Amino acid sequence: MGYWSIVVKNEAMDALDQLREMYETKLRKGPFPRADCHAAKLTDREHGSLTMFLAYVAGIASHGRKLASIKEDRKTEFKEVVAQSFEQRWPDTHAKITPEGSPTLFRLMLDTEEARSLIARYFAGEVAGSM
Repeated sequence: MGYWSIVVKNEAMDALDQLREMYETKLRKGPFPRADCHAAKLTDREHGSLTMFLAYVAGIASHGRKLASIKEDRKTEFKEVVAQSFEQRWPDTHAKITPEGSPTLFRLMLDTEEARSLIARYFAGEVAGSM
């Protein structure tokens, strides 16, 4: 029994470590692809929604292992942020971001979605040892 509980805990920590690594290597790096936003012809409102979404998901991912011990109110807040993808929230804006027209932003969106999905699965209990 002790072995299995250790394995489950390590798998959960691997997911949280993976989030932190994604933050450090993919989500944190800059500069923000403003030229790609311009190329995608995002409105000021769309740019603001995009920026806030990307920053929020990156911020959550930056917690890494600390996500395992956050307070309930923060956990609820984080779950709401990751409940839907950017595409689900703003499909028209998402459609403007293409690999041809805005490749750097497109890559950042893919990386952010990967992190968002992992965070959502962690909070949903789909990652071994999660909440």
